[in-house]
Amino acid sequence: SICSSTFGQKVTYNAIVDTSNLEVKQVQKLFESYIHSRPDSIYNNPYWSDSDKQNRGHFDILFGEFQPSLYMGFPIHVLSIKSQNGIYLIKTMFSSCNQDNQPYVLSIMNFVAKKENNEYRLFNYLNYSRERWNKKKIGLVTFYYPLYHQFDSIKANKLNTFSSEICKNLKIPPTDYDYYFADDFDELQQLKGIDYYIGMGGEVKPTV
Repeated sequence: SICSSTFGQKVTYNAIVDTSNLEVKQVQKLFESYIHSRPDSIYNNPYWSDSDKQNRGHFDILFGEFQPSLYMGFPIHVLSIKSQNGIYLIKTMFSSCNQDNQPYVLSIMNFVAKKENNEYRLFNYLNYSRERWNKKKIGLVTFYYPLYHQFDSIKANKLNTFSSEICKNLKIPPTDYDYYFADDFDELQQLKGIDYYIGMGGEVKPTV
């Protein structure tokens, strides 16, 4: 059942995944351990990177993409585990079969595995995909935007001024934050590691 407990979430692998490779085996074990470790709960999960856990409440940014969560029980099929520049990219499909045996694909997601303190840990794909985008810091705000975009410094400074004034009015210390924008929502989803999600598509419009 797609509504079964997270602890029963099944993980299978595409035939192209090289299970004879010792490093790949470690990444497989890491990913399966994470899936079976209550990933929909907020706690100091030992399978996720410490650097990600320092930055947000629920460190796995893909967790909240669906309700009740990405880890609601859909079987997971690992499509590929690819090594690239010292990291492993894990491409996964969350799906099930309908009563008529037609596939029901909830999403295709990307995770990153990399060594931290000499052991493999999972990281958000966003940390690495955004390196292919332009980056500019204006005051409190670090902007990430596609290469095709022409950066508007005037609007960027207005946003920074607005952020600083809000903090002043609320009497709270100013905090640096990241701001992502693109021409459409799907582009931002892909930046986060979502190749496909149910309902993908629609009218193209600027998105932040």
